[in-house]
Amino acid sequence: MRRLEAVARRRPIVLCAVGLELPSERWLQPRRTSTLSLTLYDSRLPGVPRRSLLPERYSIPSWRWAPVRAAKDLTLARP
Repeated sequence: MRRLEAVARRRPIVLCAVGLELPSERWLQPRRTSTLSLTLYDSRLPGVPRRSLLPERYSIPSWRWAPVRAAKDLTLARP
């Protein structure tokens, strides 16, 4: 666990535990899941940004949203 915590001090990580609870690891925050035997933990350490819900390769670049924003602005600006 110390090695995982060392990694989490450099970047946010998610741990998956099956049939294992880790309440003594204060740097891990459990997520709610629909399965009792599965627990997902997000690392939470000071100075480390939170992990994005989508991996970078699946996220939409901000430049792709510009036409959508512009179209909404034009739509809202019409009398």
